[in-house]
Amino acid sequence: MGVDMNVGTEWPFGGPQIMPDIAAGRLLVKTYAVEGGQRLTIKITSIDNSSSVAKYTDSIHALTAYGSNREIISIVDKVSPDGQLNWTAPAGQ
Repeated sequence: MGVDMNVGTEWPFGGPQIMPDIAAGRLLVKTYAVEGGQRLTIKITSIDNSSSVAKYTDSIHALTAYGSNREIISIVDKVSPDGQLNWTAPAGQ
């Protein structure tokens, strides 16, 4: 996957006038290998909790599992309000 991050005029990347609901977000990518039937219980956290934007990263908008046969499963609904993922992978890889 390629990602182009052209900051251009720097909007909406900074300044006290940019509120969190219109500011640029962050894409955090982590990879976990899970066998079919295996339960995955982990805390989903920001990579940089010391950041000044950490307080705005407490909501997860997407979390996806991918199978070896190109299955795509949204598991965002398996995350509790405190960020705990509790999911059992279906059969397969």
